[in-house]
Amino acid sequence: MKLISLSLLLLFFSNTSLFSAFGGGTGVSTDPYKISTLEHLLELSDSVVNAPNFRDKHFILMNDITDSLRVPIGYRQHGLSARIFRGSFNGQGHSINLAIEDFDTGGLFCEIANTTIMNVVINGYVREIRWNSAGGVVGKISQNSTEPSKIIGCVNNAYISAVGFAGGIIGWANHKVIVENCINLGTVKITYNVPFVIANRGYGGILGADFAFNFGGASSILNSVNYGFINGGGHNTGGILGHSVNGTTLSNNFNGGVVIGNDNVGCILGFGGSNTILLNNHYDKQMCGEED
Repeated sequence: MKLISLSLLLLFFSNTSLFSAFGGGTGVSTDPYKISTLEHLLELSDSVVNAPNFRDKHFILMNDITDSLRVPIGYRQHGLSARIFRGSFNGQGHSINLAIEDFDTGGLFCEIANTTIMNVVINGYVREIRWNSAGGVVGKISQNSTEPSKIIGCVNNAYISAVGFAGGIIGWANHKVIVENCINLGTVKITYNVPFVIANRGYGGILGADFAFNFGGASSILNSVNYGFINGGGHNTGGILGHSVNGTTLSNNFNGGVVIGNDNVGCILGFGGSNTILLNNHYDKQMCGEED
């Protein structure tokens, strides 16, 4: 009887540990971890921060999360580098509400590499990011990568502001990223009154600044749309991309949002390096004041 009881007890605890992670699932592509609550998002953040080898896991969002996430996934305390999320996250068209303010880097995910994020809708705000970059979906695409990240079918409704780089979908790409079929409806703007200067700042409806050409090849923004208000102050400001350091491909995008600034301002691209490629992009001239 004692042996049977022990076996049953071990079976109970093994099943409990299996299904206590997130809302179920095992994290493989055919059985992704299920995210259903704010607590599950915080559990994901803790896993990324505290287990650097927690990578190549797959997640799926099961429903809208209206309770506000107040810390970017993977964020560490001020002065420490963020932990990088490497895996996949499928929002299935559901929304997540953010209330992220006064961090070094901000977004649903703080920093990613070798990652695919798709079909997630962002509401709320990512504002007053005081040093690095802010985006609705991702703050920064990490240079610590071997393959490009992909952001597909995502929508940002959130208000985004930062000192350095800000974009409706991504703040700053420091490695190759492919953005497809994304939409920004939120305001993107510079944070003023800061005691320091960041060079080469960029503010864009989809991506703030792209430095990827020097670290793994040029990024691409395809079939994406901005209807948000973009204000980069005196810095590189674009309806789709604010600043391409040395080459980005922008193809089949549309800007219908107001774009204002004092230097290097464009309806699609603010400033682009010599290898930047623009193909079949369109914009509403009345909204951003650019002539053919």
